[in-house]
Amino acid sequence: AEQFRDLTKLDANAVTQVAAEAWPLVRDADELHDALNSLVAVREDELDEWNPWLAELVAHRRAVRIVRAGGGAFYAAAENWPLLQTIYREATAEPSVQLPERLQRNWETPDAVVELVRGRIQHSGPTTADELASHLSLESLHIEAGLHALEGQGVVLRGQFTASDHESEQENTQFIDRRLLARIHRLTLSGLRKRIKPVEPADFIRYLVRYHRLNCEQHRGGPAGLREVVDMLQGFEASAGGWESQLIQTRVRGYDPAWLDNLFLSGELMWGRLRPPRRSEGDGPSMAMLTRTAPISLAFREDLPALLPAAREAYDGTLRGGAASAYDALSERGALFFTQLESLTDLLPSQLEEALRELATLGLVTSDSFAAVRAIIDKRRASGRRRRGRKANAATANAAGRWSQFPGELPPVERPDYLERWCAQLLLRYGVIFRELLIRESAAPPWRELVGVLRRRELRGQIRGGRFVSGVGGEQYATDEAVSRLRDARENHNPEEWVAISAADPLNLIGIVLPGPRIPSFHTGGLILRDGACIAAKTGNRIEFFENVKPADQFEMTRALHRGRRAAARKHLKKDVEDSARKIRSEARQLF
Repeated sequence: AEQFRDLTKLDANAVTQVAAEAWPLVRDADELHDALNSLVAVREDELDEWNPWLAELVAHRRAVRIVRAGGGAFYAAAENWPLLQTIYREATAEPSVQLPERLQRNWETPDAVVELVRGRIQHSGPTTADELASHLSLESLHIEAGLHALEGQGVVLRGQFTASDHESEQENTQFIDRRLLARIHRLTLSGLRKRIKPVEPADFIRYLVRYHRLNCEQHRGGPAGLREVVDMLQGFEASAGGWESQLIQTRVRGYDPAWLDNLFLSGELMWGRLRPPRRSEGDGPSMAMLTRTAPISLAFREDLPALLPAAREAYDGTLRGGAASAYDALSERGALFFTQLESLTDLLPSQLEEALRELATLGLVTSDSFAAVRAIIDKRRASGRRRRGRKANAATANAAGRWSQFPGELPPVERPDYLERWCAQLLLRYGVIFRELLIRESAAPPWRELVGVLRRRELRGQIRGGRFVSGVGGEQYATDEAVSRLRDARENHNPEEWVAISAADPLNLIGIVLPGPRIPSFHTGGLILRDGACIAAKTGNRIEFFENVKPADQFEMTRALHRGRRAAARKHLKKDVEDSARKIRSEARQLF
């Protein structure tokens, strides 16, 4: 019951409709007798439309008029007279009631009040204890005791279901029959869903492009913008070589790698492989190596426990000698610098680097600096250093910071909290989520588990359910902000606007949402999206255009596909140069 106590945002028309439907329908004397039995007691002023059959019931002593000493009268079925006599001790019945022995019952006052309240609330909409007390001519304390007893039985739920001018939350606490609340919610959700017209897949892609600010004019800027981007993308597994150049730089204007390094060095951010590769029992020693194509994720340290797959198990395959030695050293000593690992494992720098590559690819180790990823995967830099007569491994060691086990010691996360966190993360990443999007989310839990959490969020009014994107099967859920932006993307768009994204980007939904062949999510591939459609793609070294494009645009798009992103407009380039010059002058003043 606790999960549903704060359900709000009920549609007023749905509340009125359900309350009207809950009131008994009376068409003859027998139905009136059933209604009086169910309601327990009905005030005299509520019986105007039932008067034609009321006299008949009273004449046959099946109903009685109960007159209270303080004024006011009720009508009730004769069988309920013992119950009402227990509550209203000074009341009299007209005509007098003589029940057969099988209908006689001695009631305790608290039990009698509970039954009286039960009879009234199962035929009413949201109401407060004070309203019930006034209606039944009883003290509020007695009514509250009855409501609390029914709440303990799971019959009623408390909350604030209708708008009120009361400033005090306690004064506005309402109670409603659980069954009626379920009806109101169904009508509310049905009404909300009917107001939403689904958009075409192209509109959804246009919305995602704007939502992720992939247009050069809308890029986020500065360290704060980088934090927003990482928060949106955390938990997504992308190739190690594409994170900075093809995911972050396409979303952050004037990106400076030092911004990302600061997040790592401050301990806020971590990198690693959330879901290690699966291996069978017959597999031999791992030959995996951390390369540009190896999938890794970024995650804020405080969010990592809830983003790790719940079934993530320690690697139980065979490690080669160097990798096993390095892993044992990290297990025994904790976080270690590269030079410390060298002395503890007696491995050559090249052997230790190879071992760390293997462990990182298996999701067993991480480093407190992203420079380690840059140094390990950038073979061209290493080759250049060799040509200049330097050791590549030394640069790697200096850049790597401390190495440690991944994910390390983390607090346990209950399954419901784990699913809640992933639902929140996917809604932050896409705004609208449905089953097909999980094709790109290798670390996310299965849809069958997420959908239960999404349904509860919809019932609480936190998100909306319905049909938001046409051509997509199954249930769909979206935030209010996303619904508004979807409408805007449908109504306002520029047919000439285009962006270039990496095939490893989470917005690579060709063959998933958009029609067409699926583009493999390799960091070497790329897409050109124009007005919500994919007009060109790069797979390997091959570029293919699916629509006719002007020669000048085709040349610029080809360059963008090779770069993995579109070049910023000149005005933004000029601003970035000015920002860099200003930064250099500031650093020079500090030095000299």
